[in-house]
Amino acid sequence: MARKVTIRAFGEWSKDDSNVERVLDLVKGGLTLQRASVAIKQPYTCLHDLFSSSEEMAARYNAARKAWADLQQDEAMKIADGVKPQKDEVAKARLQVDVRLAQAKAYHRERWGDRI
Repeated sequence: MARKVTIRAFGEWSKDDSNVERVLDLVKGGLTLQRASVAIKQPYTCLHDLFSSSEEMAARYNAARKAWADLQQDEAMKIADGVKPQKDEVAKARLQVDVRLAQAKAYHRERWGDRI
């Protein structure tokens, strides 16, 4: 848990919506919330609490994760299209594609998840 002085400073920082947008852009670009917190030098616990604080903030975060899921699908296509026809390269590419597909399905079920 962050100290009170850190929480106060974070509260001031988070009032500037451009700071929040920067975090969301980092998430859209592929960083986890933890890695984004390191990149912007803000405590993870405060960021997590911020994006859990209201339905609007949660929706903004979820939209960023969905954009990230789309990026994962694009990367999977790029990997699959660029694989060399060699046994080891195909196996490596398949693992990379499978991981990206699983992540995309988890974070954007409506678009990339399995349908019954």
